[in-house]
Amino acid sequence: MYDVAIVGAGLSGLALAEMLEAQGHSVLVVEARERLGGRILAESDAESGLAVDLGPGWFWPHRQPLVAELVQHLEIPSFPQRDEGANLSMSDVEKGPERTPPLPIHDQAHRLAGGMTRLVEALAARLSGTEIRLSHVVQAVFDDGAHVRLAWCSGEGNGETIARYCVLALPPRLVASLTFSPTLDRATLSALQQTQTWMATSAKAGAACTGPVWREQGLSGSAFVTHEQAAANLLLLDRHGRGASVGAA
Repeated sequence: MYDVAIVGAGLSGLALAEMLEAQGHSVLVVEARERLGGRILAESDAESGLAVDLGPGWFWPHRQPLVAELVQHLEIPSFPQRDEGANLSMSDVEKGPERTPPLPIHDQAHRLAGGMTRLVEALAARLSGTEIRLSHVVQAVFDDGAHVRLAWCSGEGNGETIARYCVLALPPRLVASLTFSPTLDRATLSALQQTQTWMATSAKAGAACTGPVWREQGLSGSAFVTHEQAAANLLLLDRHGRGASVGAA
């Protein structure tokens, strides 16, 4: 029996596992995906090797002290998102993009050197004693009094695991999809079902540039498109990983 079973190998689950292992607890992490990281995902450009964040790309040290503390704890270098220069805005396709006054829209955001997956990689490297089971989908959680029992399925079949405690490091709506015994009360279940996952309905694309061409034109690299043909958010990165964001709605 494990001391703690953590369902979800995203940033929260991995950070908790690293903390509990350091305290001497036996930990099991169960993850439905075939990889670690959850919503953190990066793809590397084939030519430059540049890591492009397809999931979260920024963090705000002054507003997210716990994330900033974790970055420092893992000794991962970060750098501020550039905001200097004019922005672009387009609401009429015929008129094309128009310059707008400089505005620090990123609010002192920082990026990680090498992308946000550095967090996942650094945490995973520290989990020498934690057991991690990928491609294991937890279906039910049972409170058996002295311990918690998890029922899961995988490519190898169905199974169960018991632990003294269980932590569900999942988006609320995924938690609501699980079977619980005893069942959750109606108010809790409703709150879980109605809590939206941040950016869950957004799409993101990335393009690698040979250099920050927008800077040569006195632009910040941030642009906003608001018309019916706009369909995505585009993140532009030069070969050094310095980014520019293009938002569409």
